[in-house]
Amino acid sequence: MPDFRLQMAYEAAEKRLAAQTSELARIRNRAFVVLVVIVLATALMLPVGLLRFSGNGAAAKSAIPEWSAWLALGILVIVFILVMLILSPPRQPWRGGPPPEVIIERQQLNVTENNLVRDLAVEMSGNRWTANNKCLELRSRLLQVSILLLLIEIVILLTLFARGQ
Repeated sequence: MPDFRLQMAYEAAEKRLAAQTSELARIRNRAFVVLVVIVLATALMLPVGLLRFSGNGAAAKSAIPEWSAWLALGILVIVFILVMLILSPPRQPWRGGPPPEVIIERQQLNVTENNLVRDLAVEMSGNRWTANNKCLELRSRLLQVSILLLLIEIVILLTLFARGQ
């Protein structure tokens, strides 16, 4: 049985990695929500941008300027790309707990149980946590940019609605 302090360190490292995995899932869920909202916002722009018809059936001037329609479409495409980057699997494999083959390999090398638990705890709270954290930071920043672009899209939408009234 390993020293209780080493066991506590190992369990704490496991919890940190599990928290990172949960955070990655939360970021991905938020990114998907941003994508859905921006698609809906862009879809709401369509009726505003359609040609209006005068009473005699002739086409009247469009309700929105052409540049705003292109800007909204560009923002939609950029947010779509950002969300796809957030939802895509990390380039380097996501690092959770220790792979079983490492434990078996160290057992075959006659590593003591205390040393094994200590080494695994250090590896999980050091290298694995750092690698995962870089991935989380990147995706978090991409999400922030997506949300900022969503806000710009909504401001454009509200401006166009106010202008169309």
